[in-house]
Amino acid sequence: MIFGLIISSVGLCGTISAIFLIDTIGRRPLLMLSLGGCSIPLISFAFLPQLTAAATLAVATAGFLFLSASLISLATYTAEIYPTHLRALGGGVASAWQRGASMVGTTVVGWVLPFWGINAVFVMFGLFALMGAIVTLFFAVETRAKVLEQVSPA
Repeated sequence: MIFGLIISSVGLCGTISAIFLIDTIGRRPLLMLSLGGCSIPLISFAFLPQLTAAATLAVATAGFLFLSASLISLATYTAEIYPTHLRALGGGVASAWQRGASMVGTTVVGWVLPFWGINAVFVMFGLFALMGAIVTLFFAVETRAKVLEQVSPA
């Protein structure tokens, strides 16, 4: 119960930080920073020796700090990249993909965990976050300080 409180409190700090940074540094840089920052502690589980519970909590919490910032950033970014007449549809489709990924992710954890252990699960999610940062680097359009009609014309 205490571990959950710690992770949630740090996640709240990541979310609040993202709220203040999203308009300062922009959506695209914040997404790259948060997804890349999330991937580093999670991928580090591949190279770390067997950790104590407290050390595992510290590394996972560092990843969650960045993950929570990316989640609030994605919600803002998703709402801005669709033209007004398609915004609800675009947000709904994005939400459906997220829910589908949640179902697939838990199934994949069930496959990975018995064969490769808990560290492999963290590494797997770290690689997904890294993939998101790379996709953002090459394909995301910056929307900060732009009128929505300019970002996604009808």
